[in-house]
Amino acid sequence: MAERKLNVDRFQAGEIQVILATMGAGSEGLTLNRANRILFLQRSFSLTENIQAEARIGGMAQTRPMQCIDLVCQGTLDAAVLEAVYAKEQNLQDVVRDVGWIRRQLSA
Repeated sequence: MAERKLNVDRFQAGEIQVILATMGAGSEGLTLNRANRILFLQRSFSLTENIQAEARIGGMAQTRPMQCIDLVCQGTLDAAVLEAVYAKEQNLQDVVRDVGWIRRQLSA
């Protein structure tokens, strides 16, 4: 834990340029708002975990455009997971935009 905090502090201070983290470590309790780019080698099946991991470089302190990059080989399980995650996100967006559906669910 102490080493992790030291490395995050060094990154935030600009002493180191790159920080590596697993999806689990990168999606919870980690703020890297000095970064404006994040590279994923693997995505989670969980949409919320992916969103949380992307948010680690965002926040109100971020002043530069953010870029999320997925490094995935075609035809792999990782490509299928990424496609499924993007489909989940699109479905969620569609539901949130359908005010009538939301009202029907809340009144049921």
